[in-house]
Amino acid sequence: MGGRHREEALVRLTDGRLQVFPIAFDADRGTVFEPLRELAGGTPPPPDVVDFWTRVGRNADLACYGCHATGHTVAVEARSPAGLVLPASKWVEPGVGCEGCHGPGGPHVDAAATGKPARDTVKMPRGGGMETIDACAACHALREILPSPFDAVPAHRYGSSVVDAAEPLLSVASNSEFRNPFFADLRPATYQQEAIAFSQSGCALKGGLTCTACHDVHSGAPSAAVAAADGGTAVCSPCHAAIVASGT
Repeated sequence: MGGRHREEALVRLTDGRLQVFPIAFDADRGTVFEPLRELAGGTPPPPDVVDFWTRVGRNADLACYGCHATGHTVAVEARSPAGLVLPASKWVEPGVGCEGCHGPGGPHVDAAATGKPARDTVKMPRGGGMETIDACAACHALREILPSPFDAVPAHRYGSSVVDAAEPLLSVASNSEFRNPFFADLRPATYQQEAIAFSQSGCALKGGLTCTACHDVHSGAPSAAVAAADGGTAVCSPCHAAIVASGT
C-alpha cells in the first residue's frame, strides 16, 4: 500500500495482527529502505519501543487506518491464543477522501438540496486560518485519541481541530527517532510534529501562513507559490523582505 513516492508492505503475523513491515519501497529511487532506521540516523528501533514493527505502534488497524483511510472504525474480529484483541478495520473510503478534511458530507448535501448551501456545513473551508492548521494537526501531530476506535463514530472526527477529540502530545517516551524531541525554542522537533511546530511558529502566529501556503492538499504537490521560479521566496518575502533583498 502507498502512494506516488513510497509503498509499504503489511504483514499478517501468525496470531492474526496486521503489522507494517519495517522495509518500505522508495518509488522515486526504485530501492528499498527502512524508514524508521533512516529517521533515527541509522539505528533501528529496539524491540522495547512502541514503534518496533511487531508492537502496537506499527499495527495497521490501530495506528494507520485512522489517518490513511476516511471514516475509519474498528471492530473486534477475534482474539489471539495469547488473548490479544485482533482488530478488524472498516472505513467509508480508502485513503484521504474529501470527508477526511471537510468532515461528513451529509449536512452539506442536505443544505444544497434545499437550495441554501451553507459555508458552516463544510469544515476547513477555503481561506481558513489557524483552524486549518489545527485540522491538519489532527493527523500531522502526535496525539492521544480520546474516543475509542471501536465506537460506531470515527474516533478521528475528520476535519475537526486536533483538540476536539485528542490530547496533543509534545513528545512520546519511546521516541523512535532517538533524538532531542524539541528545538531550541521548545517547539516539538520530531517528524510527526509538523503541524504543531508550525502552529507555534512566527510564520503562523504573526505572518498568518497556513499549511496551504506550501502544500496543495488536493494534488499532493507543492503549492503554486513554492513551485514558482523563485523557489518559494515570495511566500516568505512579505515578512522577511530585508533578508530576501540581501540575497542570503
